Amino acid sequence: MKRILVPIGCRSDGGLSAPVIKRLREHFITLPVDLAPQDFLTSYQLIDAICKADPPDLILITGDRVEMCAAAAAAFHNKVKIAHFYAGIWNDPITTFDDVDRHCITLWSEIQFCESDNAALTVEMLKAAYGIAADPIVVGISHLDDLEVDESVCPPYPHVKYDLLLINHELNGKNKYSGLQSLKEYNFVVKNIVNYTVQIGGNPDGPIGQIGDVYERNLPRPQFMGLLKNCQRFITNSSSAIYEAPHFLKPEQIIMVGDRNRNRPRGPFKSGASDRIVEILKEYLK
Repeated sequence: MKRILVPIGCRSDGGLSAPVIKRLREHFITLPVDLAPQDFLTSYQLIDAICKADPPDLILITGDRVEMCAAAAAAFHNKVKIAHFYAGIWNDPITTFDDVDRHCITLWSEIQFCESDNAALTVEMLKAAYGIAADPIVVGISHLDDLEVDESVCPPYPHVKYDLLLINHELNGKNKYSGLQSLKEYNFVVKNIVNYTVQIGGNPDGPIGQIGDVYERNLPRPQFMGLLKNCQRFITNSSSAIYEAPHFLKPEQIIMVGDRNRNRPRGPFKSGASDRIVEILKEYLK
């Protein structure tokens, strides 16, 4: 049976990979590997050691984080085939290392799974610039596949209205307001909350400041979905404002702040990517 390695860096790519891993296990020996978040060297060394000792038939890289870039680099240097999920996404302006790392992973990969036609076009243009043939596949997104909602950490009384605040650090280090574009925008968040604020921790990219009354750093994805579903407003610079939030909230309830993901392409996206990816890999690895 063919073997597929699936690196996992943190909550964000772990949640996107989970429904794919579930389906892969029905047809392949599937090997999830926990990487060191925001640690390129350690993540590279781990995947390099695995590939040298017992190389898998393929490594599935999800997303664009630094540790995922390290895993892809190690696989590429060991001549292990790479499939890149969420290839071709662009953000303008570039605000994190991820915006560049994502395209490095794409250049190293043999297969590119894309969320949209626009992302597929980006992959084609990127590969063409280096004289590399490309045939990206539009599979949609996995954000809503096997979606679990756990409302156990929501404020305990139905009449309590709350804003949900999720601010990721901007990795280029230029912004001291924890991912918010300016002091003015930071003050907007503080002054325009409703009766209560629930702040949850972002990706482990750097320091973030506490603004709200309740602070949950390592919140499991189902509990995050529960908070998102029931909030009055979602104030964030996270890509979850683009993918998960529209499933629960009206557009006016979603407030994007800061530069991170500000101009990232919006949907609508088709769900069900997990099933499509597995069917494609079954044919590819025959």
